[in-house]
Amino acid sequence: MFKKLALIVLFPLLSYSIDIEFETALNIALSNNNELKIVEKELTIARLKLSGSFANLYYPSINAGGNFTYQFFTNGENTTTYIQGNKTIEITNQFPDNYTFSIGIDKEIFSGFKNYNNYQSAMLDYELKQKEFKDKQKEIWFNLFQSYFKLLVLQSKLDTIRFNLQIFSNQLRQSEEKYKLNIITLLELNQTNINLKNENINYLQYLNEYKKEEKNLLKIMNVKTNIVLTESISNISKYISTNIPSQEFARNLILSNDIQYVTYNYNLRKEEINKNTLEWSRFPSIYASFDYRWRYERDNSEINKRSWQRNWQVGLSFSLPIDSILPDSSTDISIKQSKENIEKIKLQMANYESELLNSLESYYSDIKYYEEALKIAEEKLKISLDNFNYAIKQKELKIINELEYSLYESSYLNAKDDYYSTIYNYYLAIAKIVRYL
Repeated sequence: MFKKLALIVLFPLLSYSIDIEFETALNIALSNNNELKIVEKELTIARLKLSGSFANLYYPSINAGGNFTYQFFTNGENTTTYIQGNKTIEITNQFPDNYTFSIGIDKEIFSGFKNYNNYQSAMLDYELKQKEFKDKQKEIWFNLFQSYFKLLVLQSKLDTIRFNLQIFSNQLRQSEEKYKLNIITLLELNQTNINLKNENINYLQYLNEYKKEEKNLLKIMNVKTNIVLTESISNISKYISTNIPSQEFARNLILSNDIQYVTYNYNLRKEEINKNTLEWSRFPSIYASFDYRWRYERDNSEINKRSWQRNWQVGLSFSLPIDSILPDSSTDISIKQSKENIEKIKLQMANYESELLNSLESYYSDIKYYEEALKIAEEKLKISLDNFNYAIKQKELKIINELEYSLYESSYLNAKDDYYSTIYNYYLAIAKIVRYL
């Protein structure tokens, strides 16, 4: 019953059409969505930051270095002469060239759990980006689902209105002839004309809505080419299940998956970590170090001989931030601000949770409504189809004329459109819940 729905745009340098099923359109939308690509990049960055925070928490800093110096001396300045018996011995006081190589290891042992809290914050950022990435995919699916099948409904409605316009035009011609023959009054003629004008306005409204939705679908898919939607509204059930959880169970799911509520929750946890970091910053920081060096210097076992000498040292130091202990210090004020931020986020979460659960309740209410409306629309469509089939026989027997037959056909097409619209709204109400599952 459905004609293929063509969306015509120009693709740079190319001009062709492609048939698009819903799944194909979804794959294109996911592949071309720049916002999804941005979130994917942010997810990669968050993963790298998490790895860096892990390294700062567990790995020490390792440094290697070297040094070379050369000192110039004037004649005799760097030697001492000794006479021992019949021998004169010259001893070098200081060698002009000096070499040093070292390797050092430093590790902050304790800094008020700063590195640990930084790692926890990085972990929360990474988890949030994972959820944002999945949520963006669900958002694209929902937007495409809504737009794709809405276009099919609008196309069917436009086809029906075009057919109705033909009927109203025929009625107007017949009314004009009857008026000339004084069979009907001017009032009846004008009413027929008004009916035609109203249907023209109806057509323009639906056509405008169709064009806007057409652009919206292409925007979601991020394409600029001729595409043909090959699905039928009757196929909508293939892409969404009516087996949805109970409202109470969905309540917990929507609080776990709604990205705005999840963001509030993650911000709360991060602010709590920030408060803990500030409170622990009042404790002393402890650092440990280990240094191992090689020096090319005088060998004490022999005169005027040098060799590589090794030595190492271990250090332990601490620092205590006295100013942070004092009342009304910058640290104390920051802690108070953090506590206020925590309370603020809790209030925001409570307010948004109330709005979210109200929306969930309305979604389930819509489903119940459209379930009942769908039953009525099916019965209406069946009756209209029976009447239309009966009219076909009546027309063949020449009991009714062409115009009367067209009215029955129009009634059937309108009933079909109402049925399609109800199916669409029913599954759209379900999709609003599935969006968060």
